[in-house]
Amino acid sequence: MKFRINGGKSLIGEMPVGGAKNCVLPMLACSVLTEDTVIIENCEKVSDVLDMVDILVSLGAESEWQGNSVVINCRHLDGDIACDKVGKIRASVFLLGPLFARYGYVNACLPGGCAIGSRPIDIHLDGLRRLGAEVTVDDTVCCRGQVHGNDVYLRFPSVGATENLLMCASLCEETTVLYNCACEPEVTALEKMLVSMGAEIYGIGTPVVTIRGRKKLHGVRVRAIPDRIVASTYIFATLCAGGDVWVTGCNPRHFSRLNRMLKDCTDTYRTYSDAVHIVKKHRHKSTGNVITAVYPGFATDMQPLLVAAMCTADGKTAVTEKLFENRLKANSLQLKSMGADITVNGNRVTINGVAKLKASDNLCATDLRGGAALVIAALGAEGESTVNNAHHIERGYFRLQDILKNVGADISVCE
Repeated sequence: MKFRINGGKSLIGEMPVGGAKNCVLPMLACSVLTEDTVIIENCEKVSDVLDMVDILVSLGAESEWQGNSVVINCRHLDGDIACDKVGKIRASVFLLGPLFARYGYVNACLPGGCAIGSRPIDIHLDGLRRLGAEVTVDDTVCCRGQVHGNDVYLRFPSVGATENLLMCASLCEETTVLYNCACEPEVTALEKMLVSMGAEIYGIGTPVVTIRGRKKLHGVRVRAIPDRIVASTYIFATLCAGGDVWVTGCNPRHFSRLNRMLKDCTDTYRTYSDAVHIVKKHRHKSTGNVITAVYPGFATDMQPLLVAAMCTADGKTAVTEKLFENRLKANSLQLKSMGADITVNGNRVTINGVAKLKASDNLCATDLRGGAALVIAALGAEGESTVNNAHHIERGYFRLQDILKNVGADISVCE
């Protein structure tokens, strides 16, 4: 699958944002903690979400889609996760904590996902050991034992590990305290979901979280928060292509660092309670120096999008990637082929903005956000570009081509 994009078309209109896949995925895993039905609203049918539902069904869950809501019942499950399914999606790691807590046993292959750098799951496993799991790792990961409360210090505020341990501790009547937790909005949404299912959680949205779980949790109807990375993609697309766009259905408080960076970079940049209005008629300005960081810092998932947009900014931009070492290398050569003045030195990229990029007929998405970055670069380039391996993009964007077409982009899908 590939995208063909004839660049240079201004974007005008509304770009609606759906539910965050990085919120939906742990919520789906959370459904394992109860025998009751769980309903998750505001779900985009991106391939990662569909794959996660498929994994749950392969374990014995019942699922049904009702519009943009997914209904899951995990009354009868098996703790052995098929390797062919786990290898497709990194979010399968979220099932380790819930399955271990509920059954005292889980066996799974190492998770898949984007090739953006080293992404070990040792923080997950160390935390599960603290919560009672006897962990063995060879070709698979196996956790056995009985969950119990404990103090757990995360040596890095990993989003996935925080979410995994939150779920595991919530099915234990003893008290667990997690230190150095991730504080991303998606983590907070999961904490609130667990409270709605019956767990007691204190310190929601902070680095120190206390959990007093229950022997049995109940079902819940919950709504996924808006996808802040998709919202930022639409914002950067407007910077690249130019135009007058309303990004709606988002929560700008979830990407306040980005808003502060861009408020003076273009003709109009205004935030509202659930929308961003961006106007670009003239060349946008550089953001200067940017360093990725855990929330509330600048998100690593936004970094490839920023780099693509800064290729045509007025001025010099330097971006330092602190979390995933391969992210800077993946797209730099491809952006250079489009005429970008870009240099990578270790974990730092320097971009001297040029007036225009030129089209390329041989762009290739190697991961989710890098692929989206190539699309937005192509939107502002002169001529027709092709972005191959667009299936990577479908992991996190639902019918991106239709959203872009609706605001005036010349984009089509080819097999």
